[in-house]
Amino acid sequence: MSEYTGKIRGSKLPYDHIKAQYLNIVDESRGGADHPLHGNNTEHTYNRWLRETPNLTGSKKKYDAIVSIDVAELIESLTSENVRDFHGASMKWKRSMQDVVSNRAHAYASNHNVDVEAVIEVLYSLYSVFVAEPFYSILENNYTYGSRINWLRNLLSDRFGAVNYSNPRATWISHYETISSGIADAEDYSQSEISAVFRNHIQYQMYPKQWDTLPLRYIGIPMVTDNYISYALPGNGNELSYDSLYYKSAGAKSWFSAKRGYWYGRSTGGQVFDDYSGNWISKVKWANSRKYSACNLCHHKYDVMMLDWYKVRSYQNTRSRICYQCIATYGLSYNPWQKSWIIASYNNNEDMDVAANDRPIRLRHVDDTGDKPVGRRDYDWRVDEEFLEENNIDIDVNDLKLPVETRRYLTWLRKLPMSARMNIGFTLTTLRKDAIASQMTTNSSERLEFLDMYSPILDAFPAQYRSDDTRGDHIAMWIDSMMEDRNFRMRYSSRVAESRVTDDGWIEPSHGIRLNKEKNSYNYRPDFYYVDYIDGKYYSTYTEGSSGDYAYCSDHDIPNHRCTSWHREYGLFMGLELELIARDTREQSNVGPMQLFQRTLETFHPNDYRNMSHDVAPQLMYIKHDGSLPSATGAEFISQPMSMRAWQNAPKTFWYMTEQNYKAHSVGGVGIHIHIPWDAFTEQHGYTFLSALQALQWNANGLLRYIAQRPSNSWTSWDQLDYHDVPNVIAAVVRSRRANNSSKYQGINLMHNNTIELRYFNSNAKGNRVLKNLEFVQALYDFTMWKSDSSGWDNELGPDESLLNEISTWRNQADEWSDAEECLIRNTHDEDFDGVLNIEQVFVQFITDNHHKYHHLMEFLLRNDDDLEISQDEIDSLWEQQEETTEEEVEEVVETVQPVTRLGNTI
Repeated sequence: MSEYTGKIRGSKLPYDHIKAQYLNIVDESRGGADHPLHGNNTEHTYNRWLRETPNLTGSKKKYDAIVSIDVAELIESLTSENVRDFHGASMKWKRSMQDVVSNRAHAYASNHNVDVEAVIEVLYSLYSVFVAEPFYSILENNYTYGSRINWLRNLLSDRFGAVNYSNPRATWISHYETISSGIADAEDYSQSEISAVFRNHIQYQMYPKQWDTLPLRYIGIPMVTDNYISYALPGNGNELSYDSLYYKSAGAKSWFSAKRGYWYGRSTGGQVFDDYSGNWISKVKWANSRKYSACNLCHHKYDVMMLDWYKVRSYQNTRSRICYQCIATYGLSYNPWQKSWIIASYNNNEDMDVAANDRPIRLRHVDDTGDKPVGRRDYDWRVDEEFLEENNIDIDVNDLKLPVETRRYLTWLRKLPMSARMNIGFTLTTLRKDAIASQMTTNSSERLEFLDMYSPILDAFPAQYRSDDTRGDHIAMWIDSMMEDRNFRMRYSSRVAESRVTDDGWIEPSHGIRLNKEKNSYNYRPDFYYVDYIDGKYYSTYTEGSSGDYAYCSDHDIPNHRCTSWHREYGLFMGLELELIARDTREQSNVGPMQLFQRTLETFHPNDYRNMSHDVAPQLMYIKHDGSLPSATGAEFISQPMSMRAWQNAPKTFWYMTEQNYKAHSVGGVGIHIHIPWDAFTEQHGYTFLSALQALQWNANGLLRYIAQRPSNSWTSWDQLDYHDVPNVIAAVVRSRRANNSSKYQGINLMHNNTIELRYFNSNAKGNRVLKNLEFVQALYDFTMWKSDSSGWDNELGPDESLLNEISTWRNQADEWSDAEECLIRNTHDEDFDGVLNIEQVFVQFITDNHHKYHHLMEFLLRNDDDLEISQDEIDSLWEQQEETTEEEVEEVVETVQPVTRLGNTI
């Protein structure tokens, strides 16, 4: 520690000491009582030490001043194209903080006649995050956990919107130069890293002055009092804690509190760059949903004046917002009849095949035609009719009238500086190819084949500003070849006359209970039972009240399935929501959809089920309506919360019925949702489980996507959980069982009172694929229980330091792996091993070590998952000898599809 004694040499950033009484701190909550300089805001253990220590003099507060550091040079270096400028300014910050710590330590040691080295050690521990270079790269996971916190990156992210692909130039420019120059080898960067760097480059070219005008000038670090140093010195047995970071701009009249703790913040605090106006605006204004909205593809927020519309084929018939960058990245063409962009939708080569026949048009701005403008001049575009005639493009000019949102995008393209268009071209083309190819496949060889086959489409933007000698400046635009025939809604014939087959030899399993075979409403909620399967018998207990000897908890010797120990004794109980659609060409095409649903339901209840049940015999599955499915041919099958043993022993005839009669995997907007009870988790286990899911989400094209068989989308957004004004977000979520940003259409849906709903999974009619998803949840539960059981828990701070430290490494890239892991990594990650995270490596190793428990999951990871085996005798048990069928006409069913949005609103 001798390096911090005496005067620190080298150039530093200017700083001043300001006493607390001279500060005008404006806090964001409870009238200022939350900010660290408030007299009542000190930790309990320090207050107790104050009471128990006699003859104390001086301030009893934790802090009585701040050090105000002028970071103008540091902020200016963020925009530099020379990374060394950022490094140099970061070193000056480090030396400034070392100087502050050294001076404070010597002052205390002199006043109290103690060893200065011991004081320096305490202060360095307390300010360790600040006594370090704030330099960072966007490709480093170094701003959220433990000792890897980077205060500058977190401040820019939380308070100034430096997220995703909108970061200061110095944090990514060196990577861009390496990648674009061809110096980097293929293994140096993953596809996701290249995408992140390229997106930041494009954002910079579009808005080069964004970070030049960052409203940040001074950073305030609260300084501890003499009494707090005495409390923290070795021998007193007290743990240290730090609280806050303040900031203000050069023009501000007073100091403003950035947040109570610098590692979290309130969504209403700080400023965001408005791309449309080119100004920084407050987050309060940014929260106006009528003026600002998010792109549905990249989730980046914009002024609605910089958003257009797109549609994809699904059971929804609504338009979604799309930003200008995503139009160029994912767009294929424009359909003026639907007033929306056509994008390359997930796992659907049909879009590409249709795009091969798209038709080009040219549009010229009214200023370049000499015509008299109509309406607002900026957005007045005219179709080049001569180009249509010369190229025999048979489209009526009257059909090419574009809405103002699209014309606004064309005007934006026109106004981009030539240098920006030139710089964006190469980067955006590369990004476009990677993004669309990733939508279609994660297999390396299939990816290369796709890129080669559709190269002409991928090389051509849906709209591009051009110049030539004969036509002058114009927009070259591709028009959807399906034109007015394009229909985005997936539907079946609007009126379906369903015939009920009364005698075709079908034998309902003799389960011994009366089943509810109705297609119940979406809000229908049956009585739920925890269902287990042990030695050929079903054991069930009512979730709302403990009864029967099965509900006894060994820890309490009374019925108590609210106890986590009970769940650990009998296993994780998982409720399944399985969305399926009856195929037009199906094995049981002689029966209508409703009768098919009922027969499918019957097969989930085995023969002699009543006698196989230990006590009660609840209905194991129900049929429900779902607004995202076609009303006549779609159904959601919901199950009781069942143990993994019960799921692995479900009747194979049920899976045979689903595979032979339904479709799911290839249909957009159809999913599998799995519910697990909060009661199955201790606090530290719940914390570790949610942290693992958040870490798996970090790799958008990694293990989670491979298992879920779909990426983040509008039905299952992979959002990071948020909770305002707490030191540990996940800990607060576990305590409250809610997040501030909770919504229904998230991968982790916390909108239910008693369960966590995982919505990641694409639906599937194959039993082994459904079981694979259930085994994934079970494996993650087991893995995180193993990791967390030895950890302690503090109601305020969350888990102990050892668990926090391990979790902090999960989002980092893995350095090495075994031969067995290598095989699995090849299967689950595109481009060999690029972007493998530590959480993926350790979790895959856990699955491998316990593969006998997760058979279907392991086979899927190895790509060996054959269909479930079912004997002919089991199939034959469903049928008598075929006889002539008689049909009874029933009332016609009118199919209606209610589109839903992510927020659950009907449009």
